[in-house]
Amino acid sequence: MIKGNLYAIGTAMDSIIISARDTTQRWSRLWFKPSSRCSLKYCRIEYAGNSAIYDSIAFSLYIGYNTITNNYALYGSGIRSYGSPTIKYNTITDTIASAIYISSDSALIDSNNLYATGYAVYNYSEIDIDARYNYWGQ
Repeated sequence: MIKGNLYAIGTAMDSIIISARDTTQRWSRLWFKPSSRCSLKYCRIEYAGNSAIYDSIAFSLYIGYNTITNNYALYGSGIRSYGSPTIKYNTITDTIASAIYISSDSALIDSNNLYATGYAVYNYSEIDIDARYNYWGQ
């Protein structure tokens, strides 16, 4: 649970790995509470037992240049957001249902590679979201 700031910024040659110690026993999730700030770049986030990234209205949430894979949640295996995230340059694979679940006022989902067994992006809000320039893989 993150109530403050989390800036996890790796490099293309040396990414930050957020994973389970034992892949048969998944960890919960990165849970961003209201007023938190986050920037995730060049991270590999895997084997979460819920949405890998869960945004409960963070003040600022930027998720860019990451691999989010093999996480388990019926709604938003990769990312579940109630805030206004910017989600760019990620690869989200091996999802159970939807890769990204949005229920917020706004979201920018741009230039991602999205592979999902269900919906790649599930918009549960009444607002249109900007989800252009993504690869909607099979």
